[in-house]
Amino acid sequence: MVFYVYMSPDVILDAKNGGPYAIQNLIGILLGFCQNCCLFEFKDNRWEKAVYSNADQLPPSNARKKIMVLLGELKKQGRFIRHLIPNHVIQSINIADVYAQAEKVLLDFLLAGENEIAHVSGRVETGALDNYNESGFESKRSNLASNGRLFQDSELDQTDFLKEVFKKVFMHTKRIEICDAIFGKYFGDNFEYSFSTLFKYVEKEVVNAGQIEKVVIHCRKPEICTDDHMKILLSRIKRGRLSNLKIEVRFYKSKEPDERLPALPHERFIMTDQVALNIGRGMDFLDKKTKRNRDILIKLAKEDEIKDSINRCHNWMIEPVII
Repeated sequence: MVFYVYMSPDVILDAKNGGPYAIQNLIGILLGFCQNCCLFEFKDNRWEKAVYSNADQLPPSNARKKIMVLLGELKKQGRFIRHLIPNHVIQSINIADVYAQAEKVLLDFLLAGENEIAHVSGRVETGALDNYNESGFESKRSNLASNGRLFQDSELDQTDFLKEVFKKVFMHTKRIEICDAIFGKYFGDNFEYSFSTLFKYVEKEVVNAGQIEKVVIHCRKPEICTDDHMKILLSRIKRGRLSNLKIEVRFYKSKEPDERLPALPHERFIMTDQVALNIGRGMDFLDKKTKRNRDILIKLAKEDEIKDSINRCHNWMIEPVII
């Protein structure tokens, strides 16, 4: 659902030298990145400095303003990921230093400058400004951004499912927020199993699992078990690299006479520092008996709209429980 990309700062100079059409092409690429991509940066921040320095060289225009706005939006969304190890021998950026780390950091695509493209090939899909739109990566990225991913019942083993959907979503986040009213109301069976299996996977397979500081859960109060029983089961994920994880459960209870009226949005979501996902059927996405995925459509969502919906239910929230 989320892709990891490196965009060379030289791509901006290629847009400048290519004229108005190339600049519009760059805008289109950045718009796509804003949907479901994280841009990888060096740990010493040299990439961001180079990107903005090159953007300042673009001719003054509305197009230049748009590029700056899109870069700012990516940064605001937490999509600049400082994970690449810089070459301290030189201060400039060598595309070979990125290419050497591409597989290790799980890059999906490397967008190189025209003068750099000859120095990279094979390990990760690569393209330049003038041929990016014909890449297999852009076809896959745009399709997922538009349509999401529909999983048929039992299509994947649970580990493969969790890897495809959540590994990159959780890799560089410090916060996970879950909104699923039914998760609390009917906690147990597949809901309990999916939640515990997800975080066992995260603890074992997500490289930066230890940096996840907090999980917030918005849900209705349990009906088939007690609050204390639910808290005990949720606390069991706090082990290994997740031992310091803080879990906050925000229970909601409708104050309307008709208890069937929802105290939370009907749709179910997972949000992180970088992205928000609509998780279709909700947090019971794994089958406890088959240990495979259940039928589910997962697609991108807008975090600001989700938070607005949750905030409208604020008066129905009971005092949060900290685990």
